[in-house]
Amino acid sequence: MATNVKVAVRVRPFLPREQGEECVISMHEKTTTVTTAEQSKLFTFDHSYWSHDVADAHHVTQEMVHEDLGEPILASALQGYNNCLVAYGQTGSGKSHSVIGYEDEPGIIPRILDSLFRGRPQQGRTIANVWVSFLEIYNESVKDLLYAGKEDSGDLPVRDHPKFGTFVVGLTEAMVQSAGEVQQLMDYGTKRRVVGATNMNANSSRSHAVFCLKLEVHKGENTEKPVVMFSKTLLVDLAGSERQSKTATAGARLKEGCAINRSLSVLAMVIRSLADLASTEKKKSGAAKAGGGDFAPFRSSKLTYLLKDSLVGNSKTALIAAISPAASNAPETLSTLRFASSVKTIKTVAKVNMDSKDKMVLELKQQIAQLKSQMAEAGAHPEHSEQLEAHTHLLERMSMSREEHKQEAEHLARLRQEVVDNAGLSLECMEDAMGIGADSPYLANISNDATLSGQLVYMMRKGMPFTFGSSEENSVVLKGLGMPSHLCSFLNEDDTKVSVQAIEGGGSGRLVVNGAPVKDGPVQLHAMDRVAMGRVALLRVMVPLEADHQDPVIVAAAAMDFEACLAEIVQNSENSESLAQFEFYFEELEAKVGKRAVSDLIHQLHEICPLVDEANEISSQVRPNDRLKIDVDLLWDIHRNRVGDYIILRVLKELPDGPAVLAFWTSAKFLERVELMRNVFEEWHRNGDWTPATCSDPWVDPRYPEVHEAVYQLKKEAQERWAPTSGDGGAKSIQVAPGRAGFLPDLPVAAAEIVKP
Repeated sequence: MATNVKVAVRVRPFLPREQGEECVISMHEKTTTVTTAEQSKLFTFDHSYWSHDVADAHHVTQEMVHEDLGEPILASALQGYNNCLVAYGQTGSGKSHSVIGYEDEPGIIPRILDSLFRGRPQQGRTIANVWVSFLEIYNESVKDLLYAGKEDSGDLPVRDHPKFGTFVVGLTEAMVQSAGEVQQLMDYGTKRRVVGATNMNANSSRSHAVFCLKLEVHKGENTEKPVVMFSKTLLVDLAGSERQSKTATAGARLKEGCAINRSLSVLAMVIRSLADLASTEKKKSGAAKAGGGDFAPFRSSKLTYLLKDSLVGNSKTALIAAISPAASNAPETLSTLRFASSVKTIKTVAKVNMDSKDKMVLELKQQIAQLKSQMAEAGAHPEHSEQLEAHTHLLERMSMSREEHKQEAEHLARLRQEVVDNAGLSLECMEDAMGIGADSPYLANISNDATLSGQLVYMMRKGMPFTFGSSEENSVVLKGLGMPSHLCSFLNEDDTKVSVQAIEGGGSGRLVVNGAPVKDGPVQLHAMDRVAMGRVALLRVMVPLEADHQDPVIVAAAAMDFEACLAEIVQNSENSESLAQFEFYFEELEAKVGKRAVSDLIHQLHEICPLVDEANEISSQVRPNDRLKIDVDLLWDIHRNRVGDYIILRVLKELPDGPAVLAFWTSAKFLERVELMRNVFEEWHRNGDWTPATCSDPWVDPRYPEVHEAVYQLKKEAQERWAPTSGDGGAKSIQVAPGRAGFLPDLPVAAAEIVKP
């Protein structure tokens, strides 16, 4: 029987930065209303959860959400049904809080696991085996978060089987026997997400996390030949949904918006297609047809391909949409609610997965033999090769005995522990870690995803240097953008005095403490200080014996989140080569155009210049022989004392006779290109190489009229305004600051004549 996808919406409390804003969300029973100055929009869902105010009588707790969504998932899984729960919403909306939660407020996943292992036995049913897997999808690459190697797993393929559905070939499926084991695996996977991020500006909020729980349940009184039921439950924490709209301008959204987060773009297309089908079928027959999603572009993204069965096939599926109450996020909130409204029209047909294991193994062997026969007759067609790979993988896993699964799990657990020891310990392991006491100083990671902050803890032994760098010789190995072989060394003198210094001769890399670059000699560190390493890691210094929770300085420093720490770095021009060139120009400019105009300009430069430095660092690593550089130009009409939004960026190529301009970008265009460059760096870092054939080239740019037209209009206005008159020596030129005199006057007057890059 076809059933609609269950949809719930949950609104979180105000964040500290939103205090004082108007709350635009109201809820009554199943309805959610967004009220702004422009409109009031009402939506109806299966559940509307008011979690905005803890003191409110209608406040919905984690336990209440679990009762509505988590308990039905576990109940149907024990009955042999596949399930899926998807968390959707903009970054910081509370998705992870609902799904994962915190230690004192566990989310749906830990509550399901607790009920599974500690709950009352099901009458007539025995849970024979439990497996879990954990993966991340970033930039269309599937990574195994439970992989037990030092490096990451590499990109894993997604395959489909007509009976067993979609699955990931080579993904670790760990057999577990307790909720504690699962929690350890989730902690390990979370650490891999943090360690695997090669750029601290582009990690978790742009990746999807998928946790899978597989059950083998035996039914009946006959223990020798029981009826065997299998179920697969996917719990999906999607990337922030605002990325496309906030980084793509109107003129380039179609071309590059999908490239920034292709998975969410394709997911939106799939949902729209399925919703349109449901609407059409309802008009024709009075009921939407389920399972008719063959036309939807599932294969266009690995995320949608993996979720294919959950959206149109054999699954009981639910969506929880997380929203912000703040007026500043109203556009994103409306977008999330419209998406959720589309999802609730989709139908799936869930069925009990009940079969004999011996029968399934026999069927797979027959299918493999048939595929090999077809390939021998017709040759190795790519589709047949993929099917053979998928069937072989399923047969290998299904043929393993329970004892073999247990031995595999124990072996991989030992390997994972070695990786954890090298990557950083959790707070719970401090006292047991190599004899280091709880009073010892340590470093804890700060992430742009609050749920990932504090997941990595680096303990510092007394009197022993503690080094960071990309070389295996370091105490902690961090690889990624801006990390040299040997970056820095920490020293814990007596559990109260901690210092850090750059390693001489270790290679060029950025080391910043509390926003100030570390240059010569050791820098004394204190509790709650912030340390940035390259563009890979942002860490907080923890000195338990020094910390005074009443000290206003320490309290303020402890409250600094990722964005505040990043702003601290950005505002210091010493950390930005691009920003430093403007430092001595602002005073002169302020006298000409006014303090407010210059303040607006500085704010824009603080946003753009650090990204320019990042882009140049990526260019030098990925394309060292091309000698490419991105340069910031300021373009305005000084004679009219007007500063407009005329920050332009030039893509330069160093040639023997001087730099050549390859392209002009607006700041909005540049922001999109930085995202694409980050994707290129990820591929280069993962594969050791990169070619434009495997990824769109962010450095190559066709002619974009908006920048050229802006240059032309300013030149034309200046020539018209300052045309030669008696006593005037000639037309005054528009100035380009700083030190760009002579650049613009060389441009032709007519827009059609502007030289292409």
